[in-house]
Amino acid sequence: MSRLIIIIILLFPSCIDKTTYPINELDVLPEYPQGLDAFYKYLKNGLILSDNLEPVELVFRLEIDLEGNVRNPRVIKGNFPFYEEQIVKKLIDSEKWIPGR
Repeated sequence: MSRLIIIIILLFPSCIDKTTYPINELDVLPEYPQGLDAFYKYLKNGLILSDNLEPVELVFRLEIDLEGNVRNPRVIKGNFPFYEEQIVKKLIDSEKWIPGR
């Protein structure tokens, strides 16, 4: 069974001018309601893994909008289409985050 490593980079869009702020410019970071451990568990739960025994590392960039929805998830490192489609779907379908500010 392959080992899957997922790294997420969060950005937060402002409500005033629709620009996107890097997470390090926020006073309060976006939060997954049950915490990041639960979020990563949610992402891994139900993934179809390949028979490849090599570790797989994917880095995703996404935005959390003002209502807590995941927006614009995309891969910024890695080239594993087998996993990318599954994870992007799970990111979009995830429950709402508590937005940063």
